[in-house]
Amino acid sequence: MKIKPIERLLRDTNTISPLGSHQSILVAAYNIYEGGGKIILEGLIKEFLSNGTFATIIVNEELQISSPDEKKIKIERKPAGFLRKIILEIEIQRKVKKFDALLMLGNFPPILKNEKPTYLFIQNVFFLESLENIFLTTGTWLKPLVQKAVFLACSRNAENVIVQTNHMMERVKNNSFLKNKNTFLYNFIDLDEILSITITPRKKENAKSIIYLASDLKHKNHEIIHKSLGMIKKNIGSFEFIVCLNKKSRCLKTYEVLSTGYDFKLKNISGMTRSEVLKSISESSLMIYPSLNESLGLPIIESIILRTPVILPHLRYAYEFKNYAEAYFEPRDPQALTQAIVKFFKLQDQ
Repeated sequence: MKIKPIERLLRDTNTISPLGSHQSILVAAYNIYEGGGKIILEGLIKEFLSNGTFATIIVNEELQISSPDEKKIKIERKPAGFLRKIILEIEIQRKVKKFDALLMLGNFPPILKNEKPTYLFIQNVFFLESLENIFLTTGTWLKPLVQKAVFLACSRNAENVIVQTNHMMERVKNNSFLKNKNTFLYNFIDLDEILSITITPRKKENAKSIIYLASDLKHKNHEIIHKSLGMIKKNIGSFEFIVCLNKKSRCLKTYEVLSTGYDFKLKNISGMTRSEVLKSISESSLMIYPSLNESLGLPIIESIILRTPVILPHLRYAYEFKNYAEAYFEPRDPQALTQAIVKFFKLQDQ
């Protein structure tokens, strides 16, 4: 697979960070828990250290993250219940007076206006969708309606917006609340850990292995995999299915039942470190990523860099990887996914 330069792989982003001109930054990250948000925050910390930026980062007390240099990057842990977040917002307005700028991670602008440059990092594409249409298929219209009202009231309090992908940039430019903001396309993802993984050539005689890294959320589209596994086993024979899910995940329990019925090997890697997960990606035959919507799709980027072929759905976010995808499939058609996987392994066996 031909790999373009890493800078192009992470979109045609500006190589200069929009935060690079500030010597000190207050970061409100109490809406970040785990997953992609944590990885972004870890990359942000590394960028601050590289640029010599002093920062205080306010995180919720549940987030497991630390600073490599407490003198330069200070981590403050706070309880982050709904009412507590309102109190935190007031604290932020008091604290920001000592910093050059304020960065809000987690989609929402500050509820109060301050005199310092303020950056809003919009991580989640679903949040942009909730601003575009309050009548979503999430089971209720009230939550997106409240979000929209709060965002409208507070949007003037952040003059700068940072997004991660081209399709998010398009949505911001078409959004009535955001289109007049200074908008930056930039990724805080730290590539060093991915690039440090030694890539070993895969041998044809190795057991077939398919990997999918995802959460338990409905949009991750586990259902299509559940419906495809039997057909995959019938067509390619024995294989290992590697999934990264919480041990209490309902999806994981379904996979465990299916692995008995269809006789394939299930491997849950949720307890591994990120380096160990990256190694699992590099050693897998194939990454499948049937998610119905993504803001960034970090596992896809990791797979491409690690030379692991990836199969993606016919969806807008996935088309950003059109120069790298092994194949595309209809995201709600188990037979289409099965055919793409079977075709891949048949070509590998030739």
